[in-house]
Amino acid sequence: MVYCPLRPYMNCPLYMMNNMNREETFDEKDMDNEEERQTGFSFVRFLHASPNTPAVDVYIDNRKAVSNLTYASIAGYAALPSTIHDIAVYPLGQTDNPLTQFTIDPSKDSYRTIVLAGLSPNIQPRIYVDSSQIIPGNESRIRFVDMSPAAPAMDVATETGQLLFSGVTFGRVADYISVQPNIYSLRIRAAGTPNVILGLPELAFRGGRTYTIYAIGILGGSPPLTAVLLADGRR
Repeated sequence: MVYCPLRPYMNCPLYMMNNMNREETFDEKDMDNEEERQTGFSFVRFLHASPNTPAVDVYIDNRKAVSNLTYASIAGYAALPSTIHDIAVYPLGQTDNPLTQFTIDPSKDSYRTIVLAGLSPNIQPRIYVDSSQIIPGNESRIRFVDMSPAAPAMDVATETGQLLFSGVTFGRVADYISVQPNIYSLRIRAAGTPNVILGLPELAFRGGRTYTIYAIGILGGSPPLTAVLLADGRR
């Protein structure tokens, strides 16, 4: 896959935004607002979590930003000016009949994960704001997102039975919680029951970092239920 690098911004096709030859007029207030927004950047990444959708290309403002994004893979953070952008997702190598299209309007210095979720032909984007806070080196923060279509609500617990997240349903995100930096083995259970539907052994949470655990795949089907662990923000 190919994704626009964070630096240098001025050479980044996402930064250029295909603005050449546009004929737009702004009053002075609009120009001031636009200039204020353009003083900063936001950061976005893409996760392919639609289990029956083949590889895709992602276009931002009519320019290819991600190529050949396959199921369960991630295209890392890239810089975008903090303004409105048009996103279109196409089957690999195609540029008509997008699988989904939408707009984003990220704020300055924010981090976002855009998840391609659900099942074809009705995939949908789910956008999650990632933490960029500075946290102490003796602390980790984690959260959990259920991206498994048709799976029951989920609980997440440690191997000793301590409940971390409860009743998380498809597309919902459980808020960040603080844990001690360490290596953990977690259990995803059907909500309200002791029934483990997925084990997550040896997850390493480093101090001063935030993480999101995404449950993806099809419970009892193919591709099977699994999880993707992503470090959030940039350190």
